[in-house]
This record gives sequence, structure tokens and C-alpha cells, in this order.
Amino acid sequence: MLRSGFIIGMAFFLFFCLPFAMAGEAVSPQKLMDDISRLMSGKDTSGNKLNEQAAWTQVLRLREQLGACGVEAIPAIENRIASEKNSKARSVFVYSLGLIPGEAVDRILLRLFCFEYSVEDTAGAQLTWRTEHNGPFTFPVPDEQIAKMLAMVRDREVFGTENVLRILGMCARNDAAPIMQAILDRFIKEVKNPSELAPIGGSYISPRVYVLNIFLLAFSYMPEMALPYVCKAHEAAIQKKDPELIKWLAMVMGMCGDTSAGDYLKEIVLNDPDRYIRCAAIRPYERSAGKNAIPVLQQLLDDKTETEYHSEDMASKYFIAFTARGSLVMIAKKYKKLPEGSVSDVMLFKALDEVLKVP
Repeated sequence: MLRSGFIIGMAFFLFFCLPFAMAGEAVSPQKLMDDISRLMSGKDTSGNKLNEQAAWTQVLRLREQLGACGVEAIPAIENRIASEKNSKARSVFVYSLGLIPGEAVDRILLRLFCFEYSVEDTAGAQLTWRTEHNGPFTFPVPDEQIAKMLAMVRDREVFGTENVLRILGMCARNDAAPIMQAILDRFIKEVKNPSELAPIGGSYISPRVYVLNIFLLAFSYMPEMALPYVCKAHEAAIQKKDPELIKWLAMVMGMCGDTSAGDYLKEIVLNDPDRYIRCAAIRPYERSAGKNAIPVLQQLLDDKTETEYHSEDMASKYFIAFTARGSLVMIAKKYKKLPEGSVSDVMLFKALDEVLKVP
């Protein structure tokens, strides 16, 4: 009887407890990277072919686990990125590296972004995510890296500039003049001589406005750096009587929070003949006018302008009303009158009434 109980107890331990004990053991970064590399090659430990989806699910788990190893794992991950032959596995290791906080990782990711083309997209995405959450770089980015990124802005196809625009805006310890001049020059080029593009999949705005909105978003992440240069360019456009450039530079000013642009942007939102420019001006107007934008944006909730592009989602079919509602939610959340998450119309209108009462 005792022997039977012992056997049952051991079976219980082996089946239920041992896996948890093993799971709690520390796994070396090298072992994690070996496993990731094997899975990315599509083979199990016996050399048998793996189901692709099942293998990727395991990779995602190991990728997070590798990033959780912390700063002690940085040298091992950096060395493995340099030696790994599988480019997809290299990108996974770069992603894991980007999960580790600190200046040392920022420096490595910047070097990879500028000079390692096979992992540039992953390094750029991680740098963008990190700066969104942590703010500008705490060190001067090396001159050769700045020069490389400025060349990307000048010379690349426009969709290849999105990450670099955002990253350059976080180089707060570097001279702003060459950075802003390169970004403004490319922006003005796209305003005056837009790239020829097909409709953008999933977008409800025109390709031209979609591209220029990339720049508007990038400028919004670097308002203190950008605004002096943008205002100067705006004054020059006024002197040259260039209405299209005046319009788009005013939208940049709005995205940077310049309150002087509010009245002008209101007219664009309400009256511009290009429906997609009207839509693009809503967010700059909201950021410029703040709660004073509420009456105009509420008026737009009944706007029945339709998009000629992506309209499978009925909510965005009336895209100006859809965008205005999003901006109203942003205003209410800025004043902490709405919780995070989805918002009903009743909740939104009540919150906006409360915002309007704020002195």
C-alpha cells in the first residue's frame, strides 16, 4: 500500500511538478538563441520538419524570454547578430535586443539601423518604439550615423523614410539645423512634386495626403526641435505667396501645438476643396486649438463626405466624421474626462461638456 502510494506520488510529481520546476530554471541567452535559430530553420531537435505556424509561435515566446534576460545578455545577443547566417533569425535577435532598456542598446540599434541593411527595418521599428516610450536619446548620435540618416531622408523612396524621420527627431543632443533642413526639404519636395503612388491598401485617404501625413506625424514627435524652422519656412512661403506650401506648413505648425495656426486650420477643415486635405487638417487643428476646436469638430460628426478609397469599414466610410470623432476623444482624454478603451457617444458628449467647463 505504501509502495503504491509512493509510486502514485512520484508520478504526480513528474507529471505536474517537474515541468514547473524546469520552467523556473534560468535558460542561457545562448540556448535561447540556438533554439530560435533552429526553429527559424524549420527543423526540430531531431531534424524533422516543423509546422511553420507552430514554430513561429514558439519563436515569439522565446523572443520575449531572450529580451527578458536583461543587460547581462547584451554582449551575447550582439555577437550572435553579427555571426548568425539566417537573416530572419537575426531580425528576431534584434527585436529581443530592443526589449532591453538602456543607452547601450540604443547605440547598438542605431548602428544596425544605419549600416546593417538586413535588419534595418527591425532596428528602426524598435528605436521608434523605444523613443516613443522613453523620449529622446540621452547622448549625441555619432556624426557618421547622422549623415547616413540624412542621406536616407534625401534619397530614398518616400515610404522608406518613415522610421528615419522619427528617429532623427529624437536626436536631441545633436545640432538641429542639418536635421531639420533635410526633413523640411524632403517634405517641401513632396508637397510641390509628390511621388507617384497607387492607392494605399487599407487607407481611406488619397496617396498624396497619406504620404504627407507621415511627415505630419513625424513632426509631431519633435515639436520643440521643429517649430522654429517650420515657422521660418512658413514665413518664407507667405512671402513667396505659395498657398499650397503655406497650407501644409501651417498643418505642421498645428501638429507641433502652435496655437497661432488654429483659425487658419479651421478654414481648411471646413472649406478646403480637397476632401482628403480637410481630413488631414483635423488633427493639426485639434492640437492647435485645443478645447476651442470642440464646436467645429462636433459639427463634423454629421459630415457625410465619403471616401473613394478603402471603405469596407462602414465607420470610416464617412471618413471626415470618423476622424473628427477620434480627435474629440483625444481632447476629452487629454483633460482626463474619459477612461482608456472604447467610448460610447453618450460618454463622449458628457465628457466634452465637462471639458468645456474647464477654465
